Amino acid sequence: MSSNNLMKGSMVRDVLLVVVVIFTLHCLVAGASISGKVQDQIDRSYISGALVVLVKEGDPQFQRSTLTNEDGYFRFVDVGYGIYNIEVVKDGYFKNILFDLEVEKDINYSITIKLLKNEKGEPGEYCFLLGSIEVRAATKDIIPEELSTTRKITSGEIEHMQASSLGDVLFLVPGIEKSRTPGLSRPTKVGIRSVVVGSGDVDAIESFGTTIIVDGNELTNDANAKWRGEMGTSGIDLRGIPADNIKSVEVITGIPSVEYGNFANGIIKVETKSGYITPKLKIKINPDTKTASFSSGFKFAKAVLDYHINYGYSERDLRKEGDEFHRIYLSSNYSRKYFDDKLNIKLNGKYTKLIDNEEPTDIYKMKNYNQGYRASGNLMFDYVKDRDNILSGFINLDLNRKKYYRERWVAEQIVYNDSIYPGYIGKLQEIGKEWQLTMKFKKERCIRLSEFTHKLLSGFEFDYQRNTGPGLIIDSVFNYYGAYSERRSYSFKEFEPLSRYTAYIEDNITGRVAGKKCELMAGLRYDVFNPGALSLSRGLFENKHGEFLSPRFNFRLFVTDGFRIRFGAGRSVKSISLAYIYKPPAYFKYQKDTTVVEEVQIQRNPNLKAYSVDKAEVSLDWKLKDLVGFSLTGYFTSSNNRPAGQNYPWGYEQNPDTITSKSYSIYKNLGWIRSSGVELTMRTKRVGGFQYNLNITYRFSKTGRKGLTYDSSPDTSWEEIWYKPPVSWREKVIIDHSLTYVSNRLGVWITFDVQHIPLEHKKTVYRSNSTYLEVDGIPRLFYQGMSYPYYWENFVYSYTPHWIFNFRITKSISVNTEMSIYINNVFDDRGIYREPYQGYVYELNPPIYYGLEISTQW
Repeated sequence: MSSNNLMKGSMVRDVLLVVVVIFTLHCLVAGASISGKVQDQIDRSYISGALVVLVKEGDPQFQRSTLTNEDGYFRFVDVGYGIYNIEVVKDGYFKNILFDLEVEKDINYSITIKLLKNEKGEPGEYCFLLGSIEVRAATKDIIPEELSTTRKITSGEIEHMQASSLGDVLFLVPGIEKSRTPGLSRPTKVGIRSVVVGSGDVDAIESFGTTIIVDGNELTNDANAKWRGEMGTSGIDLRGIPADNIKSVEVITGIPSVEYGNFANGIIKVETKSGYITPKLKIKINPDTKTASFSSGFKFAKAVLDYHINYGYSERDLRKEGDEFHRIYLSSNYSRKYFDDKLNIKLNGKYTKLIDNEEPTDIYKMKNYNQGYRASGNLMFDYVKDRDNILSGFINLDLNRKKYYRERWVAEQIVYNDSIYPGYIGKLQEIGKEWQLTMKFKKERCIRLSEFTHKLLSGFEFDYQRNTGPGLIIDSVFNYYGAYSERRSYSFKEFEPLSRYTAYIEDNITGRVAGKKCELMAGLRYDVFNPGALSLSRGLFENKHGEFLSPRFNFRLFVTDGFRIRFGAGRSVKSISLAYIYKPPAYFKYQKDTTVVEEVQIQRNPNLKAYSVDKAEVSLDWKLKDLVGFSLTGYFTSSNNRPAGQNYPWGYEQNPDTITSKSYSIYKNLGWIRSSGVELTMRTKRVGGFQYNLNITYRFSKTGRKGLTYDSSPDTSWEEIWYKPPVSWREKVIIDHSLTYVSNRLGVWITFDVQHIPLEHKKTVYRSNSTYLEVDGIPRLFYQGMSYPYYWENFVYSYTPHWIFNFRITKSISVNTEMSIYINNVFDDRGIYREPYQGYVYELNPPIYYGLEISTQW
């Protein structure tokens, strides 16, 4: 027995020894643990069912995965020494990656990984934050996915470039010339696919024909009643739309859905930030502009409230006191869902105040102020009966309050109250209230058949605009425009309102024909402006400003998955402004015997029509193994009824054969334009963090006017009283290069942009009588309509080719904070152009410019 007991005791000791050895070895090689939670970046809620993948650097065979539980919790145990990446994937969110987690033995690591919602289901591998800036680290579609040619800009791109307003944001659109310094120092207008040559600005009617839509609300100058000269009414000043509150921008240059109207050149669709927003502060500084913005939001049981505040300040001329521009912007959204989340209602309010001051501190005694504001409120709703039936509505009230004052020194002698004034200070005021009421209702329905899917769209819109302000107030004695100016005060209240009724229907068809996938959009839009009684003899209604049918279609054929053909055509209609219709009267003052007589000539045209534009477009899209994509687009645009001034001799209405040295002008639908162009885009896949984009744009436009031009003082030896007006054409080539690098691991985003303009021409072609006149003893060819001695007015202007290089970098300096720096025109190349005939020197590029921005979110 004792021997057996000894044997048993020995066995127990051996077992204990083995256990101790195994336990010791386990302790020596035991791994660490990694645990944590996956959280929504915005509302901080925890995400269940997310796939968490652990990958080891340098060991492609190592991979472990798990799912988060209902509390968003995950855990990896027995993790060996090394450097790991943790990837998190969840439907409805962008993928995120935590890089370079260095794991040592016997340490428990606790981490939190945050995901950004992918609300629109956009393709892409992952999206991360640099501080508070969203970075789409994956490549966007390397060839277009939309039927209509569209350029999309994300909030991350906007914040990376440090845009101050929507006008700065549009620098990101290929083909938009970067010849302006960003900031708030001067008004900003844009014309989609317009041709701007030299150092000039976009034509007024080109910017007027570009429609800006912010959260469904069209911002137009249709109710503007102030006549601003023969150049006509321009588009809105884009400085009033702060960039910090923009979520995304879509620039539609192709044939859009019939849902969109009241445009001629193109559409800029802006979506501002809304919903639950964590507090975010941003500050931007550059030599011209300083801005600060703050955004936040609250989430209740069934509702969300958010608000946004922005302040911008610009000191345009540092040498001049009292020359500042201020922008104050406030907006708020309240949204709530009802009926089991089928009905979503959203209330939105916006207020923008611009304070544009200039004090009379120079010899010209210039004093200006613009202290108007723009306020709007709207109600939007979406009722989703099911995934195939959606009803939407939009009601908006907009007020654009004009309060504008100017004064200047007028160096003209006048006699007033028996006193002689060698000069005086002329004064001018514009006080207006531009009201706009808009209602839109649309229905979307999806019908799925065996071979085809039909997405039906139908809708109705109503738009009413009126100006109820006192109008333009000019001192009748000390006239701002000069002692002998013919301009007078006039009231906006007497002008009739503008109204527009619209109905549309559209079918978007997707299916296969002969085994090839194809898509077709076909729609019809009906617009009537200021309709009266029914009148089937001339359409449906009696109307003052026109009745139009606008058919549109787009078609795309998928020859292969990587090669597609798109083409489309359509018509769009643009309303005219009150200033075009109600041009102020012309005055003619003369002395008859001993009496001073002043005659008045009405220049308004209450029957001026809206104008239409026809457009056709063809595109080829091709990608090579998802590495590089090419898109080639050609387009042609035509309009024959744009508003243009027609001049007449004084008294023409009473006697068309009269000839007088005094003339007046009325806007009529006489203007025409032909424009065309080619756009080539190459976009690469992001490889190793790098991506390269190339865009080559060629644009050509030719403009003119129908009818004849009246010459009030012709040289009857060779000139006619009525002669053919000239035609002008412009052409331009713009080449854009963009190289970007992003890295989540390094927390950096770098962009290097280059724009090259190798060709830039313009010419005025005269079609009138001609003769040779001597200039400096040399016979020169002159056409009627040219100004002596400027014999070169019919020559081709060829501008100097020029380059501009821009650089910007964004770097995270903490988990929630980032800093961005940009330098525009890095080499300070001014693009000097020397006008060959008079020796004037122009700078086609802005000077070197830089800025700093910092933002934080908590």
